[in-house]
Amino acid sequence: MKLPTIKSARALTPHRVEVIWSTGRIDKVNVGTALKAHASLAPALKKARFAAVAPGEWGHSLSWGGREGAEIEIGADAVWRIAREQAAQGESVDFTAWRAAHGLSLTEAAHSLGLSRRAVAYYESGAKPVPRLVALALKGFDAKTP
Repeated sequence: MKLPTIKSARALTPHRVEVIWSTGRIDKVNVGTALKAHASLAPALKKARFAAVAPGEWGHSLSWGGREGAEIEIGADAVWRIAREQAAQGESVDFTAWRAAHGLSLTEAAHSLGLSRRAVAYYESGAKPVPRLVALALKGFDAKTP
């Protein structure tokens, strides 16, 4: 699978970047952990420099410029992976709201979705990411429920 490239990027808050991909998808990505993980990337955490985020050459990275040879970059593939991980974590909140909106107990939700009660508890607490198939099942359940 060929990953999309970064069409545009802008800093939102410290550590968060809005990324618009070549596919048109828009992600708000917290890159703070990735920048803190390597000492060579840490200078990008400074407020003024972080605000200067831009797509790297050909859209294959997020780049924080600097004097020649001092650019800081995170590859688009890493940004894509981080965005997908964060999106999966965000779905645990959606799961909780879905269960509350339908007035279902953990056991009732598990039975309705064909899951174990333990799996539902994991998804709701955020201990495990909600699989895409389960997220789609929640949408299907909403569509058939008046």
